[in-house]
Amino acid sequence: MGQILSEEEIELLLKGISEVTQNPNPLNEEDIMEFPFHEDEALPYDLSTQKRISRSRLPSLEYIYSQFARQFRQTLTIHLRRPIGVMLRSTEIIKFRSFLETVNYPTSFNIFHMSPLRGRALIVLEQRLVHTFIDMIFGGSGIFETEVPVRDFTNIEQKMIGKLINSALEDMEAAWKPVIPLHFRYSRSESNPQFVNIANEDEVMLLTTFNIDIWHSPMTLSICIPYNMLDPIRSRLNSGYNNDPTHFNQFIAKQLTECVLQTPVQLKVKLGEAKM
Repeated sequence: MGQILSEEEIELLLKGISEVTQNPNPLNEEDIMEFPFHEDEALPYDLSTQKRISRSRLPSLEYIYSQFARQFRQTLTIHLRRPIGVMLRSTEIIKFRSFLETVNYPTSFNIFHMSPLRGRALIVLEQRLVHTFIDMIFGGSGIFETEVPVRDFTNIEQKMIGKLINSALEDMEAAWKPVIPLHFRYSRSESNPQFVNIANEDEVMLLTTFNIDIWHSPMTLSICIPYNMLDPIRSRLNSGYNNDPTHFNQFIAKQLTECVLQTPVQLKVKLGEAKM
């Protein structure tokens, strides 16, 4: 086979490689000075940080979800016209793949946005909870004598789920407002976990689970948020939130009551009068 490159061309290629090796940074000194770097203005980032994520509690987030449970309980009670229990069960950090493996088909995956945060999150309703809600909305008791069939949700069921999720997002937005004002927007619903592509399988998620108690039969509602999605507001969530409006109002009312009872008052009583 003949020679493809001449000796001169080979020497030029070797010369170019040596120049790049000696000066790998194409920027000169003047260009570098235009972008000053201050160590106190930058945070180091470890590419393996997802394996070392802090599992510390987020006090403000616990307060937010406690308020959401209280408000959503009132919303469900009004919509379903029956007393419904909503209780915060647990908050854990889990990989997205591990979470999907624990979910059975079909399940109602409801995707929503938390503006201005970037990314998408989930509200997940188990199948039995969906059918119970819909049966009670249409006047049923929510008690099934036979097992609920394994099937996709119908269009009517999807629309009713969408209305329920919008109500939940309104309550969640109100619960977040005292800490960090966010706008919650419902995107779409899926029943197959294969189509829920809000994050990579190895991405770490913040999973919060609630017990929905109907007729003393607890069912599960979960909120799944990518952990990295909360990066811009994580310092606010770590700082805690002590301004509980309910506790504050009760404290003020108690103080005012004690002050009123200890306040001296001049009292004049008119026993009666008569015209002569």
